[in-house]
Amino acid sequence: MANNGGPTRTPEEERYLRGRKLFDSRKFIEALDELEPLIGDDQWRERAKPLLIRLVKALDVGSAAPPMKLRMQRMRKMLGLDSNDAGNRPWEEVFIERESSSLERLGPEFSERRGTGSRRLRIRRESTQAESAAVESVGPFEMVERTPHLEIESDDELQALSRFEAKVFLDKLAPTAGEVSEPVRALAGSRVEMTLAASGHFTFESPPTATFTMDGDADRMDIATVRLQVVEKPKQVEGAPFLAAIFYVDSRPCGRVTRSVFIRGVGNELARQETPPSAGQTQPDPWALSSPNVTPPSVEIGPNGPKAADLTVTIVAADANDGRSYLCTVQSPHLEEFKERKSCPWNLQSTTRDLVAGFMKKFASQPAGSLDLIAELRGAGNILFEASPRLFQEAFWGLIDANVNLKTIAIITAEPFVPWELMIPNRWKNGTDPEERPALGVEFQLGRWTDTRVIAPSPKIQLRDSFVVAPAYVGNRILKNSNAEAEMVLKNYPGDRIAPANFSGIQTKLGSEGRSLVHFICHGDDDGSGIQTILLEEGRQLSSSALLGMPGIAKIFRAKRPVVFLNACKIGQTLPSMVGLGGFVVSFIKLGATAVIAPLWSVEDAVAGKIATIFYDKLKASPDTPLSEIFASIRTMAYEEGSGRDTYAAYCFYGDPFASLAN
Repeated sequence: MANNGGPTRTPEEERYLRGRKLFDSRKFIEALDELEPLIGDDQWRERAKPLLIRLVKALDVGSAAPPMKLRMQRMRKMLGLDSNDAGNRPWEEVFIERESSSLERLGPEFSERRGTGSRRLRIRRESTQAESAAVESVGPFEMVERTPHLEIESDDELQALSRFEAKVFLDKLAPTAGEVSEPVRALAGSRVEMTLAASGHFTFESPPTATFTMDGDADRMDIATVRLQVVEKPKQVEGAPFLAAIFYVDSRPCGRVTRSVFIRGVGNELARQETPPSAGQTQPDPWALSSPNVTPPSVEIGPNGPKAADLTVTIVAADANDGRSYLCTVQSPHLEEFKERKSCPWNLQSTTRDLVAGFMKKFASQPAGSLDLIAELRGAGNILFEASPRLFQEAFWGLIDANVNLKTIAIITAEPFVPWELMIPNRWKNGTDPEERPALGVEFQLGRWTDTRVIAPSPKIQLRDSFVVAPAYVGNRILKNSNAEAEMVLKNYPGDRIAPANFSGIQTKLGSEGRSLVHFICHGDDDGSGIQTILLEEGRQLSSSALLGMPGIAKIFRAKRPVVFLNACKIGQTLPSMVGLGGFVVSFIKLGATAVIAPLWSVEDAVAGKIATIFYDKLKASPDTPLSEIFASIRTMAYEEGSGRDTYAAYCFYGDPFASLAN
């Protein structure tokens, strides 16, 4: 991203960023060369230390050459890995101690140079064959998992204007009574950010954010104690009173804990629940609709360094799970007021399911591809943006007014219905001039991830082989372009068309053999209950709940982390299709898909096949193009004057906005 008039980076910051980039590229020795001098800088020592610890673990292996072993011994001592106090000793002491005993014996493998008042050893940039082999043999870094807790002082005594403290910490114990917790998972040494968000019943009297290092050796990590106050008139605040602590690595959520809070006179009895939920359990819907034997997949949160989106929005649902009460957090590295994550309540007049269903009914009443339908699409986009969280609108217009090159938007949300892709930003600029921009999903790379656990998706996408599910329909159910689309997919990513495409055939194939792409070409239905179905051969159906009960599929999906493209035609339009409680998007995300592509409403067969062809052709021609960027260009065609077709706007990309085949 361009600097956009921001402060110039210091040499130390440039060195740190180069080191992170080299580390991500697995050029560990070069990364160490860049980062090692930062230990001598008081301002940068603590920031560089977690990355240096991971470098030591990567390079300090048994097959390393003697010079590398010696260097790693020295680094371990400086970082405090060998003793409790060595990490706090000055740079000069550590180096002088090592040099006095070993400098003369090192020979040509080491060069000597002067530092700031001290002598330092620096290994030459060229690595030996043994060192290179050691680097290649490095396996995954240690993934640390801890349970987040949110402890509230004097919970039984809170009333209007009460002051209290909320303590946030991690440990290895199960959630306590009143907590709904999703374990925090991050690599040892990762820099993790915590943001405490609160409903409108509370105000903060101390900073609600904290940063810490994920320590794999610590059974308990105390993160922050935040002071809050109950507002003067809590009864007048919409929604349920609750708090949520959300944890991030590089702006990607990696765990959270929520707690309903009892305030006298407000009547929130949920805070009185006696039985703590099991670890990792979130709201009862939609996950509870699935098989109890299917546990949520774990997303591998990588080391610090990957790019964060220009604008990140996180939506957490209240424990009441009423479909109306949410907390929204917003962060952007390009705006001073949003560099630290900010939060606000997001309370809606009606449930999001009913809100979006109203727009879907409008679509259903218009002929496919008609100008009337496109007008409904634009109008709905305006209203949806106006209903979006206040902080999101402030951050968005702040970025626009600051002339920031806004490109990527990440939405990680427990709210499954609102189609952020269709929102059309609009306002009265300066109070007098109307301003409207293209839909968010047209102008920007928008990645939406629907997950009640509020865990970010993986940016790593791989497509090598495929399964195609294309039932051979008969009579008026025949999809004329189905065979051509199936052949196109299999040509791009060799694999198999599942035949017969009945319940047994799909269960056998998907439950026994993994493929990196699963592409559906089918009819679908949504009866409004939240359980969606795909029409199969022989008059059979596959429901989104039965999918979760198929033996072996969860294990295969977790191992392969496939992309799922659900190209479903003639889906009932009276409710949002392929999203929501128990829908296929939720089911595939729960099973472990790394990205899901699905339409929001009924799509035209011919146009659906064309969209699939455009998508796969662009991926083949340019594998480094983010999938979100491809769908932004596809959606543009829906709004073309005089020729727009609503089908082009129907497709949602559920995944990381940076996800591409080159990652």
